[in-house]
Amino acid sequence: MNQDSKVRALYLAIYSLGFFTGISVYVLSDEIGIDDHSRIRFHCVQASILGAIIFVIALLPYVWILPLIAWLYGMYIGYSAGYGRDVQIPYVSDIAKILK
Repeated sequence: MNQDSKVRALYLAIYSLGFFTGISVYVLSDEIGIDDHSRIRFHCVQASILGAIIFVIALLPYVWILPLIAWLYGMYIGYSAGYGRDVQIPYVSDIAKILK
């Protein structure tokens, strides 16, 4: 596996389980061996916030499709980040920029 495919897989992994993988990769970001730590940390925080929002929405009755759509949007963001395009989630990315 070359470096580009590892980076793409990492960004998809960050957004795959949202809160859990975002926090895990954030904690282990120094050990991963990828140069752009601030960008990885930004996406970890953004994925964690998005995952928390998805969890809260999933607790609401009769809106089962909204968490699925939000998760698919997160996977799109991870895919785009793997190719170097940063997708900003309104309000969430502002918080992520502060917390990274």
